[in-house]
Amino acid sequence: MSDTWKIQRPSLKAFLAPNSPEPSTKDLFLLFNEWISVAEDVFVDVADYSHIHQGPRVFLNGFYKDYIWDEGQGKPGLMVRYRQPQTGSNMQVLSEIHQEFMTRLESFSSWFAQKTPVLSFNHQTFLLREMDRSSDRGQVVESLTRLASEVFVGCTSESWGSAADVPGILVHI
Repeated sequence: MSDTWKIQRPSLKAFLAPNSPEPSTKDLFLLFNEWISVAEDVFVDVADYSHIHQGPRVFLNGFYKDYIWDEGQGKPGLMVRYRQPQTGSNMQVLSEIHQEFMTRLESFSSWFAQKTPVLSFNHQTFLLREMDRSSDRGQVVESLTRLASEVFVGCTSESWGSAADVPGILVHI
């Protein structure tokens, strides 16, 4: 893929720390419904997908982005998925969405801090995906790897998922 490749609809996922308890579906539903009323984003609905094994459990659907409690591949965590094409350079887009996501993750953790036991996330590793399935998967993974190394200097990364999955990399910072 050439240097003109543009990240369009990225997603980021922060994984739950190894010994952290998982939040209940009820609590996730309550929190996501609260976000609908207080967030600057345009959110539409919260849906319970807990019947899907190792998939999204609770889904906050928005116009610009979705927040998902995802249990994909047996690795639970909070994911943001951008629905609209992003503007700006690839470095700018990734830096901004990562910073925004870390702020939202803090809000998420703070809300659950009122409960026991407290949730904790692995802040050193996250999943970065590009929701564009029209491009060659290998080239998207290569472009994401190059982009992550430019934004998170000194990071390492590895390809994530199978050929049938949305292209992604696991980033270790």
